[in-house]
Amino acid sequence: MSTRKLGLQCVSAVGLAAAFYTGCVSSPPARPTGAAGHGGAAAGSGGASGSKNGGKNGNGAQAGSESSINGGSGGSGGSGDNGNGGEGDRDGEDAGGAGAGGIEDVGGAAGSAEDGGAGMTNRGSGGSSAKGGASGKGGSGASAGHGGSSSSGGSSGAGGRSGSGGGSGTGGDTCGGSGQACCSSNSCDADLTCLLGASCSCAKDVFGTYIVRADGVVLQEPTTPAGTQTPVLDANTAQPLTGIISVYDGGDGGVGVGCAARDDGTAWCWRTSTNGNKAGQLGNGTTDTNGATFRATQVLTAANTPLTSVKAIGQGAPCAVTTDGKIYCWGDLTFLVNNGTSLISGYAQPITTDGATPLGGVQQFSAGAAVACALVHNGAANEVWCWGANAAKQLGTGDTTSRKYPTKILGLTNPSQVVVTHSWQGGGSDQDGVCAVDGDNALCWGPNYEAQAGTGDSTNPVTVPTLVKLQGGVTPLSGVTRLYPGHGRVCALHTGNTVWCWGSGLQNYADTIGLTNVVNVGFPGGANYTDVGEPFTYLSSAGIYYYNSSTNAIVPKCGSLQ
Repeated sequence: MSTRKLGLQCVSAVGLAAAFYTGCVSSPPARPTGAAGHGGAAAGSGGASGSKNGGKNGNGAQAGSESSINGGSGGSGGSGDNGNGGEGDRDGEDAGGAGAGGIEDVGGAAGSAEDGGAGMTNRGSGGSSAKGGASGKGGSGASAGHGGSSSSGGSSGAGGRSGSGGGSGTGGDTCGGSGQACCSSNSCDADLTCLLGASCSCAKDVFGTYIVRADGVVLQEPTTPAGTQTPVLDANTAQPLTGIISVYDGGDGGVGVGCAARDDGTAWCWRTSTNGNKAGQLGNGTTDTNGATFRATQVLTAANTPLTSVKAIGQGAPCAVTTDGKIYCWGDLTFLVNNGTSLISGYAQPITTDGATPLGGVQQFSAGAAVACALVHNGAANEVWCWGANAAKQLGTGDTTSRKYPTKILGLTNPSQVVVTHSWQGGGSDQDGVCAVDGDNALCWGPNYEAQAGTGDSTNPVTVPTLVKLQGGVTPLSGVTRLYPGHGRVCALHTGNTVWCWGSGLQNYADTIGLTNVVNVGFPGGANYTDVGEPFTYLSSAGIYYYNSSTNAIVPKCGSLQ
């Protein structure tokens, strides 16, 4: 994302006035009264939209008194700022010259120009007009400004020339603002991001029911436009948690917690229900069933020892991936670490290959109720490694024996993402299915009770990675960029920013669900299929968050949250 720096540009247009007058003396000498110069002529034309006002009228000086031998000459035309013209020299015979008009100040929106300086006296020539103030560059949408007005002059002097008009101001911006089109190079104003090259928004991404804003703040969105958008706060400062790069939404499924990775390499968790730490899901070393919601604390590996070097938060469980390719998990570790035997930890623990050696090379992580998988880079290509329950042959080993430690999944070329689904049906460990993106195809394996493998038939279980098909069960779904796992269903984001889904409540093959211009999907269950038990949420290219319906549009809150 790039940010445009907006500024103001100053414009000055100054008019020059000059006048001439010749006085005569007869013999015997009379007592003439010195004549004053006329003021400036008509004002210059106004600036265009957003320009400033020019200088104001000055006051001419009074004619000289007749009480002296020689009458004083008249004052010059006044300058702007309501300044008085110079008085005539009582010892001379010539009229005073004009004061110079002031130029304008730098323009703000609909501001007025500074006025001219006071007139100075001259000898011999008539008064010239004050110079008109030029317009400054105005703010967008302001009304046009006026040029400099004429000064009032003394009598008998030659007239001055008119002041120059103001330059035109600039009009309002047509790109870069919230809800406006992106500017060149997909740039937007500060704290906004360009979505799909289409429009600028403060919303950057969606994770479950959370929106991450371009300024790094995370908000849990409501179910209707009239609901409250809840910011996650730092429990220590009561200020919005910032620097968020990815989020785990554990509110669905009864976990009662949310977690996030920050751009400083730390991980933080918060309750979404008061009992959201009964299994140590906060990862701060405590377990309890009563506490404030949406107050984030830092994840620790031991007392007073924060988990560091975090690059992403896991999907499906409170886990984090670190920059050195390791996975750390906390809370209920029964299947994640302990092969089905109950284990709870309030501190983050590493996933290992043998109980001591951490699994390395991890790029991304996903978990269901009883199965977990990691995308691992082995130096030449990516691989998928899974562990946990294996009742539906999710681990690709050909048997149904569970595995405590990660095992490599065969039949993939160079996968870029892995996800684990889980189902409401039965709620057993045989319900977690696995899918991966390999090239631009999706492949799934494991249980197919609810058509979550998307193979186009009812084969169950699917024992090896198998291409997801279109209607007819022959042509593979292609153009897949990302997968979103749900309860018994999977959705895929297509290269054309459309969404294709299969599984519970849908077909046994991939089918479009009619959504376009989708930036990302939060949860893939629900839209017109409430039997799945979780919402369907997504973010559109217009920066709008949708909950369970393409007509239930919620505009994320931008600006201050205080």
